[in-house]
Amino acid sequence: DPDPEVVKIVDGGDQANRIDVVFMGDGYQQSERGKFFDDIQRLTKEMFEGTTFRSYLPLFNIWAIFVASVDSGIGYYNVPKDTPFQLYRINGTVRVIQFDEENREYARTVCLLTGTSGCDYPSIIANDDFYGGLGGE
Repeated sequence: DPDPEVVKIVDGGDQANRIDVVFMGDGYQQSERGKFFDDIQRLTKEMFEGTTFRSYLPLFNIWAIFVASVDSGIGYYNVPKDTPFQLYRINGTVRVIQFDEENREYARTVCLLTGTSGCDYPSIIANDDFYGGLGGE
């Protein structure tokens, strides 16, 4: 497996005094690398196109970390696929996406590839057609 690829999408400046948002993808195969970066560009544009956040963009660093996946997409029915973070949807729910503690630790490790002070708001983006998520740390 290739090493994770770290790309700074928005460079607001020094990590010590900027808000670092880090997007990591799950379920994107090497052949879907372009789709991952397109998805992150779209998300970043949508976050900052409104008047609320547009003027604050210079205070942010936005990162994208591509980690190639064996399988495309995420798991369903409590069964993860062979993906870096092993995201999966829980039985009977469409919107809840879950992952296990060991994968949380791996996500922390990957996020820190941006630098020791560069992981203020980590987010794992699922390669999936349906909206879903789960808040937390």
